[in-house]
Amino acid sequence: MGMRINTNVPALEALRNLRSADSKQSVSLERLSTGLRINRASDDPSGLVISEQLRAQTRSLQQAVRNTQSDLNLINTTEAALAEVNNLLVGIRESIVFAMNTGAADANQIDAEQRSVDRAIDAIDRIAVTTRFASRQLLNGGSDFQVRSRHELIDELKVRSVRFANNQSSLLFRVKVTDLASRATVAIASGGLLTGYVTGGVVYADAAQQQSQSNRVSSSTVVISNTITGRLGSGQFVTLRVTGNLGSEDIKLASGATIRDLVESVNRVTAATGVFASTAPVGSTPGGVKGGASGFSFAMYSVNFGSDQFVRVENLTQSGTNVGLVRTFAASGGTAFNTGLVRQGYVQQDYGSDLEARLDGAQVVARGYSLRVTSSFLNAEVRLSERVFQIASYGRSVANAAAGSITGSQATSGLQFRVMNGADSGLTFQINSEPSSIDRMTVGLTSMRSSELGLSVERENTVGSAASNSAAMPQGFVASLKSGAGNDLFQNPQNAMTIVDAAIGQVSDLRSFLGSIASNSLETAISSLGVTITNLTASESTIRDLDFAAETTEFTRAQILFQAGTSVLASANLIPQSVLQLLRP
Repeated sequence: MGMRINTNVPALEALRNLRSADSKQSVSLERLSTGLRINRASDDPSGLVISEQLRAQTRSLQQAVRNTQSDLNLINTTEAALAEVNNLLVGIRESIVFAMNTGAADANQIDAEQRSVDRAIDAIDRIAVTTRFASRQLLNGGSDFQVRSRHELIDELKVRSVRFANNQSSLLFRVKVTDLASRATVAIASGGLLTGYVTGGVVYADAAQQQSQSNRVSSSTVVISNTITGRLGSGQFVTLRVTGNLGSEDIKLASGATIRDLVESVNRVTAATGVFASTAPVGSTPGGVKGGASGFSFAMYSVNFGSDQFVRVENLTQSGTNVGLVRTFAASGGTAFNTGLVRQGYVQQDYGSDLEARLDGAQVVARGYSLRVTSSFLNAEVRLSERVFQIASYGRSVANAAAGSITGSQATSGLQFRVMNGADSGLTFQINSEPSSIDRMTVGLTSMRSSELGLSVERENTVGSAASNSAAMPQGFVASLKSGAGNDLFQNPQNAMTIVDAAIGQVSDLRSFLGSIASNSLETAISSLGVTITNLTASESTIRDLDFAAETTEFTRAQILFQAGTSVLASANLIPQSVLQLLRP
């Protein structure tokens, strides 16, 4: 073997191994002191990248949870204010019921109730103006969606929520009407021969099926003459049971009664039946009697439109009085066909129909002229004007079209409205960590001011000058219940009741919507985000956190190697000294 002094190779080898052991020992000490497996990029470059991404996602989700909790607090604040508005409206309704009991309540008592109603309405307005979450106004309309380019034939529009794409300033929606709503209609031809399909001098119900001579209305069975001045003959009387959505009433007419008397009798009980009568075709009644229909005398209509509306007419006239009525309908070409006799004990009944429409492909639920749209990108309620009754190339139209009817181009393009996106339009809730539209929700809170709570219904525009031809359509807002405003407890408590009921429905509907947002969107989002955060944190921990058991074993090994290396290095440093033995004499 060679013995060298200048280069101690064994010492160098021992030093190299000692340095390696020292480095491993230092790393183990750092990991044991921090509890992390990755303290710098060199510890695990790819693991660092993944763990940093997971850490960023986790922190963002934690902020999303805090956002959602704030949103939930905002909704709870709003709902509490709405509950107070609802309580005030219930109190107003109680006062209305008291005021309607004029038999026992005197003017002073009603006046005291009216003052209470005035104060309650002031309180509703105060709640609407002062309900805030931080600096955000909630119920004064400041948190509602801003809508532009709204077509004039859209009477009411409540946009609950909209999903906007990134950087989208607005969304344009189109309501395309394909079929119109109609009232339930029972048209009556009274007197003379049936004025239907005639061939060879004989009257038939239609062209396909002949009507027997026994079903013809002869001059001896005339109830009321076709002319407006006709009367029931001596000894003749008629009893009709008229039933609608609100109830049933019996109409009794004695000799000398005219069609006008019958119409007025039906209209006197409209509030109890939900049915009104007209001696002229009602212009805004799609599916009603066509103007100039032969044999037409009068018709009974449901006050409202929709498939849930019905009119039932039953002839209760005693047998042997030789009276009958004929129900007619308008067919193509303006010809009035007959569908049968309303003899003693016989019933005629008809149902209305709902609007059929599309809104940019969204699912639409219709009730009369009201549409409810519930889709992934829009939640809204739309009520079209009842003036929308003639559409080019579609059915359910009437002969006398109003100036406000939908034209052919409007039927093609639809009735438009544009919902704006911005800080002053709706409330945007960021309920997840990404900027995509699916991770956020924009909702609108309608105004709860008394001037915007209630009904905004057009009074029915009927053809004919007689007052009896007009349907009694309640209208007005809660503000009109204040003293002298038109619907107070003295002037019109019945209409006030209808307005308050509508207002309670509006408040309850908004509370229901907010409740569904809170329970089905926000609370579930908090729960699901919590699960996601737990799983992501566990994933990051697996990559980044230290396994103390394994690292302690590694540290012990490195510590022993370091101690052994130190000892070996000391021994290696003694090797050159053995050369001195050779230098001794």
